Amino acid sequence: MYSITCYIFRYEFESFLLHWGNSDKGGSEHSIDSRFFSGELQLLGFNTELSSNVSQASQKPYGLVGVAILIEEVESPSKIVNPALARIVKAAGKVRI
Repeated sequence: MYSITCYIFRYEFESFLLHWGNSDKGGSEHSIDSRFFSGELQLLGFNTELSSNVSQASQKPYGLVGVAILIEEVESPSKIVNPALARIVKAAGKVRI
């Protein structure tokens, strides 16, 4: 017998981390089926209905949410079939650090 409880909360993202490597297979921190990716974007958010910051939220069930987006290198942004992702990749090329 399985029991699943679904909770719906509002989360606010507080921070992000971007991992990348020197090769197209070595930048991600996480993998799928033992396959690593060119990069990884990690987002950390807190439950705004239970807490006013990450520190408070970390002490509560359902207080934090983590999202990992695995990134695969492609030859050209024009080869990306998802239009929304293509716009993000194109804009990212303009970012200077």
